[in-house]
Amino acid sequence: MNPRDNERNIDENYIKDILEKLPPRLRERFLDGEFGFDDSDVFLPEWLMPSDEMPIPENIAAVFSFCDPAITEKERATDSTCESGIVSLCLDYDGILHESESLHGMWSYKQLKEKCKSVHDRYKNMKEHFFGVEDVAFQKALGSDLEELGVNVDYLRPDGDKVRRAISVTDVLESGKVRINSLALRKQLLDFPGEKLKDLVD
Repeated sequence: MNPRDNERNIDENYIKDILEKLPPRLRERFLDGEFGFDDSDVFLPEWLMPSDEMPIPENIAAVFSFCDPAITEKERATDSTCESGIVSLCLDYDGILHESESLHGMWSYKQLKEKCKSVHDRYKNMKEHFFGVEDVAFQKALGSDLEELGVNVDYLRPDGDKVRRAISVTDVLESGKVRINSLALRKQLLDFPGEKLKDLVD
């Protein structure tokens, strides 16, 4: 069933604001239900170019860091650890987003907090630094604990599922305004949504 046949069960703005704005091949797939290419084509390789050089601090307008622990996904969590990702992006004054670092691994809660604090401290002297966690369940509790450690947390309300959030930013990547520098993030983007690991993409 394509989205136009299911409009009463989806967000009223989903088709107009997201699906109709996708690049042609993605629009065919997600709006018209024409599956003529595989999952890896959600993000195309030519969109994921590295930075020619990273901007120096004086040329960075803001840094955005995001943490995503997969605490609720059974295959990615144990009793004492869960797979987590932290991605930081630098926005330069030309409007280009440069991935500055991507961290991921199976970490205990203590290790996760330490890594978040370390990332926060690395960028805290930049002109603007935003550290985002989702405003839901476990992540909200994580944000509260990070605030006690001196991290200025921005709580983000997730909009829909991982695939919906991913396809909503394809136009930004296709426009050439994003630079992806780590092989780990590049691999997860190219494998999305079929690959099990999605923490960095999310």
